[in-house]
Amino acid sequence: WSVIRDYGRSADEFFAQTGSRDPESREYADFLRERFLQYVDHYARAVHAEYPDFEIASNWMYTSFCPEKPEADVNFISGDYQPANSVASARVEARLIANQGMHWDLMAWGFNIQHNFFVEKTPVQLMQEAAATLMFGGAFQVYNVQNVGKISERAADGWKEIADFVRERAELVHALPYNRTGYFYSTAGYRYQKEMIYNNPGDARVYDNSGELLAAADTLLNFDGGFTHYFAAHLDEYENLIVCNFGETEPQMKERILAWVERGGKLFLTGTYAAQAFSEELGFEPEREEGVCFLLHGKESFGMRTSYFRISEDAGRGGLYFDYAAEKEHIPSYFVLSRGAGKIGGLAFDIGRDYKDSYSHAMRKFDAHVL
Repeated sequence: WSVIRDYGRSADEFFAQTGSRDPESREYADFLRERFLQYVDHYARAVHAEYPDFEIASNWMYTSFCPEKPEADVNFISGDYQPANSVASARVEARLIANQGMHWDLMAWGFNIQHNFFVEKTPVQLMQEAAATLMFGGAFQVYNVQNVGKISERAADGWKEIADFVRERAELVHALPYNRTGYFYSTAGYRYQKEMIYNNPGDARVYDNSGELLAAADTLLNFDGGFTHYFAAHLDEYENLIVCNFGETEPQMKERILAWVERGGKLFLTGTYAAQAFSEELGFEPEREEGVCFLLHGKESFGMRTSYFRISEDAGRGGLYFDYAAEKEHIPSYFVLSRGAGKIGGLAFDIGRDYKDSYSHAMRKFDAHVL
C-alpha cells in the first residue's frame, strides 16, 4: 500500500531496457508495478521453500490498492480499514476482494485517531465493521492499542462481545453472495493517469471512486465487484454491470463488454471518466468542465463542485442546474442509449467525491432512480 516511484537503481534498469529517461511516465510506473509483484513473489517463495506451511500475505495486495490477478506465492489477502469511516472502507474493499478466489480478512482498528489522540470504539461500532466483511465471506480481526506486557481487563469484556458476534456468523466466512449486478474495477483504468504505484491514500481519483461505489451500495442495490481478470471470465453471469469511473479500459475487455451489451446486458457508466473510456461507443466525446452545479431530483436538490459534460437534450435525461434555485439554465444529468438488445446508461457528472463528503439523502434517491 505504500509503494512509490523509485528514482534510483530501478530507473537505471528501466533506461537500460527501454532507452527512456522519463521517470514520471506510465511505462515506468508499470515497470515498477511488475517489479513490486516480482519482489513479493520472490520473498514469499524463499520463505515457503524453508517453511512451506507458513502463511504469508502482503498488506492490501490484490485489493483496490493493487487490483491485479493473484499470482504471487502468497496464501491469503489482508488489509486494515481506515481507522475512521471504517464501515465505508470495508463495504468498498469487501466487494472487490470477495471474487479474488483466495482466503481473505480485513482488520479493524479498535480506536479512531482524532486530533492526534486515540478514541476507543464501542463493541457495536466494531460489530458493524465486522458485518461489512462477513457479508461477503471475509474473516475479521481487531487491532487494539498495545499496552506492553499487560492485557487490558477493562476492555476484554467488549472484545468478547465482538468475538461472540463474529463466531455466531462463522458460517458466512468463505461464502459468496449471489448477485446479478457487478461492479467493474478496471486494472488498466486504475493505472490511468495515476502518479502513485500501488498507493491509494491521497489519490483523489481513488477517493472519488470509492464514493461512487458507496452511493450505489446505499441505494440497497445488491452487487459484488471485481477486477479485469475476474470479469473477463465471469461477465456472462451478470445482467448488469456498473463501470468504475476510470478514464481507460482494456481494449479486449471493452470489446467483450460491448458484445455482452449487444446480447442484452445493461451497462452503467459512473461519471465523466467512464464515459470518456466508452466515448466512441456513446457517439459523443465528453468535454469535461468543472464547476458548481445543482442536481434536481423531484423536488429535492443538492449542490456539488464537480466535473460534468454537456450532452444533447434528446440523448439525456434529468436536470443539472447552475443556479441554487434550480430554475435557470440546465443540462441533462444522465443518459440512456440503446445498443442491440441491451442498454448503455451513465451519469453526465462525477458524484463520488461529493457523496463521500456529504452522504446526501437526495443523492442516494437520485442514484437509486437512475440505477
